Amino acid sequence: MDEGASLHPCDDTYCGPFPESEPEVKAVAHFLRKHRTQIKAYLSFHAYAQMLLYPYSYKFSAIPNFSCMLVQKMQKQAAVNAVNALQSVYGIRYRYGPASRILYVSSGSSVDWAYKNGIHYSFAFELRDTGHFGFLLPENLIKPTCTETTLAVKNITMHLFKKCHLSVAAKF
Repeated sequence: MDEGASLHPCDDTYCGPFPESEPEVKAVAHFLRKHRTQIKAYLSFHAYAQMLLYPYSYKFSAIPNFSCMLVQKMQKQAAVNAVNALQSVYGIRYRYGPASRILYVSSGSSVDWAYKNGIHYSFAFELRDTGHFGFLLPENLIKPTCTETTLAVKNITMHLFKKCHLSVAAKF
């Protein structure tokens, strides 16, 4: 077991009895494995913290080789573009970077899993706000959050078109 998870079933960070022990997780993992050569990006949406995170979350890690350095450089550039686009709408600032450094060390992240399975553009959005409302975002902030996040996702998509030489007709 990695850091950031608990073996105790009553803990919020319980890792489960074994990998993919829950049917929902197993179904997503199966889908991603089956289609990983066609999937160019993996996005996960959460609340709250105003962050755009990418691997790794399960450990503080040195980049293992040069090709991974290039991938992480492209990931960072996609995150910068997305966060700048997001901020351009309502001025809301998001932090970005590796999840273990920006947020905390946690095990079992689907973003890390997708990345390690070849989906190199793997991101987790921690949406509004920074803690004032917590998980109970007021109704009047839901649509603005969707609007700005949609623009950020569009920017990640456009980054993929450019860097991965995809056409608009590409299948996702």
